[in-house]
Amino acid sequence: MEKMTLGPTKRMALIGLAIAVSFVSTRASDIVWWFVVFSFALVPLAFLAGLLQIRLARASVAVLVVELLSADGLRELRDAIARTLNDPDLDLAVWLPDTYEWIGSDGRPYDHDYGDSRYAREDTKMALRQSKVSGIIPFCITIDRESEDELRDLYGEVGYTIIDDVMSLPERLPGIYRRLTT
Repeated sequence: MEKMTLGPTKRMALIGLAIAVSFVSTRASDIVWWFVVFSFALVPLAFLAGLLQIRLARASVAVLVVELLSADGLRELRDAIARTLNDPDLDLAVWLPDTYEWIGSDGRPYDHDYGDSRYAREDTKMALRQSKVSGIIPFCITIDRESEDELRDLYGEVGYTIIDDVMSLPERLPGIYRRLTT
């Protein structure tokens, strides 16, 4: 934000300084003149570069739409979006409202008979990492004391809390909320 607000101010100060110096010296006046001419010559080029950038963005969206329409499964859908966003680590999850579960781009949901829990743990880590990048701060509330090491690994030192009695949640929730928002 600072660059956006101070950038034009700094440029104007530099131009003002150059103009002031040009009154003192003839050589400085010549340099300022060529600087101004060069700057004005760059305006159409900058405009054309902006048009080219917009055209390329539209082309990228058009390619994405074509790929999304021809995607044959979640994996192809994920690959198309990852290519467009230039993010090879992108992971995609889809909510299935009929079964009340999330499935990954590999088509595998996580449930009790999932098998290897390491995959689910890594999947959860990736989802938490992506939510943080998106500006969402995940927080876990659980009654499972035995999972503290795992929670610390997933959420960090302050990203979770363990309560002893689920019935105490209503009275503890305002304190947890204050801790998260201050």
